Amino acid sequence: MCIRDRSKDGKISFKNNKNKWITSKESRKDAHHYRAISDLIVTGTGTLLKDDPSLNVRDRNITKHKSFKQPDKAVIGNSLKDLKNLKFFKDKVQKIVFASRKKNLPNINQLTNTEVKVLNKSGSKLNLVSFLNKIEKMGYKEILIEAGPKLLTSFIKADLIDEFIVYIAPKILSNTADSFFEGPSSLNPLKSKKYKIIESTKIGIDKKLIYRKKQKWD
Repeated sequence: MCIRDRSKDGKISFKNNKNKWITSKESRKDAHHYRAISDLIVTGTGTLLKDDPSLNVRDRNITKHKSFKQPDKAVIGNSLKDLKNLKFFKDKVQKIVFASRKKNLPNINQLTNTEVKVLNKSGSKLNLVSFLNKIEKMGYKEILIEAGPKLLTSFIKADLIDEFIVYIAPKILSNTADSFFEGPSSLNPLKSKKYKIIESTKIGIDKKLIYRKKQKWD
């Protein structure tokens, strides 16, 4: 499952870090529901370095319940050097760093509840099929991807996402923001016949769409 906010013209993050949110407060609150029902939240090193997100559930209506447990978190990539200063690593939940070599992560021993899993490369990139095999063996079933265009495009090209939750803001951002998908338009899942829309609703001023991969019987 993948969650993504985007503008009307398909942009997902501002190039200028002074601007942060594309979608409304209501959409961001709704997205925390999907974090809460996930076993593992996955992102890439680019997102951590650019946005410094915590990637946890902060909706008090959810976290106030005694039975609530924050989902574990994973980051994929090799470009992390100063890990200890990132918000992602500062909470107490279990965190996993997937990289091609442990020596690419010099500060890993200074972090609590953090482990490294080595992934093989597929060409110049980390092997995402290997990543999924590893997390399945670790017992994770409900996986939520919150990543930038590069990692998201890699997952899409590998055909590894079964559902997209997209919040669309009524904005045209043009060249002030990065695109949702970096591959050819023929592989864009939101335009592909592989997926069907199973939900279309309004949240605040935004539109929420859920795309699910078609099964043989659809």
